[in-house]
Amino acid sequence: MAGRVLVRGSGDIGSAVAHVLFRAGYAVAIHDIPQPTATRRKMAFTDAIFDGRARLEGVEARRVDNLVQLLLLIIK
Repeated sequence: MAGRVLVRGSGDIGSAVAHVLFRAGYAVAIHDIPQPTATRRKMAFTDAIFDGRARLEGVEARRVDNLVQLLLLIIK
């Protein structure tokens, strides 16, 4: 694993950045507000906030609601 990265924002740009970093081998966490505005559903990882999971081009994002859940995912 190349390292850990926090991306601020789950919209189009944040999702694109997170996707590229994940494909490059980084462990990526995305942080956003509880009710982000999503102009295009199914086109960004924002859907994970509303639906619990989102998949973009073979990469799955899962919503975590606390630090313990996050740590359990990135320690693996």
